[in-house]
Amino acid sequence: GGHGDFSVIYNPADQHFYFYFSSYGGDVSEQGVAVARMHVDARYNPGGSVWKYHQGTWEEPGLGGWVTPVFPAQAAWQREDADSFWGPSIHWNSYLGQWVILMNRSCCGPGWPQAGVYITFNPDLSQPELWRKPELLIAAGDWYPQVIGSEPGESDRLAGRQARLFVRGFSDWEIVFRRAESGEEPVE
Repeated sequence: GGHGDFSVIYNPADQHFYFYFSSYGGDVSEQGVAVARMHVDARYNPGGSVWKYHQGTWEEPGLGGWVTPVFPAQAAWQREDADSFWGPSIHWNSYLGQWVILMNRSCCGPGWPQAGVYITFNPDLSQPELWRKPELLIAAGDWYPQVIGSEPGESDRLAGRQARLFVRGFSDWEIVFRRAESGEEPVE
């Protein structure tokens, strides 16, 4: 139960830190990948300054508040056949001009089997409803996907057209992003 497997990123456009996290506890309506945020001015005294996204607003307190998952669970974590996204990893993609999340999906059998690594895109973090429907990137596989930029100045928070794709701390792949107007798939 509870919250975990989080990723934090700063958005200079609205001066907030965004916390994307897995919500495992409570009713199934609050399970999945959720988000909270905190204004940059509160970073040295954050108590009471984190607000969770719930029903279209940022008004639920970080501790004890309700959440509306951006990517809701289809079957509760407490069920043998749980079906939910979890473990989000977020970065700004300078080539796409969008935010990108990679996350895991456990689905449909005992022991929370890995059903794949998924990817999604959003141009504006302040509007969680703009996240695209997650698309399968890697079938099955391992946990904790992450993109790490490979050009000077890039990192796990900033990547361009081509970057390294890590899964569970190892990188056997390179990921190449494509813009939607090219008519091609967004990644390869």
